[in-house]
Amino acid sequence: MGAATAGGALFLTGLIVSAQRFSLNASVLLCGLAKNAIQPAICLAIALALGMPLETLRWVVLIAAIPCGFFGIFFGKGFDATPSSASSSLSFSYILSIISLAGWIVLLAPLR
Repeated sequence: MGAATAGGALFLTGLIVSAQRFSLNASVLLCGLAKNAIQPAICLAIALALGMPLETLRWVVLIAAIPCGFFGIFFGKGFDATPSSASSSLSFSYILSIISLAGWIVLLAPLR
């Protein structure tokens, strides 16, 4: 049962996202910007302030730049809390991550 959990969660996420219409609004834009740009920038600032080793700093920032997760859709669906915004934010975050992850990699590369 435990081995099927990840696959089942991804399958259910796909069902929920595909049932919603994608709409690009201010909430979706803010969520994508916050997750893909602001959160990694905050992590970079904290890692620099703490004096983390360079290799660790790079991993921390790149992990923070990974697109949104799908748990918000599950929790929101149970409470009927804007499922269309949640699914649109998830989709937009993944599309935006094509550019943002590459940008963070390029930005972190010259750090010595």
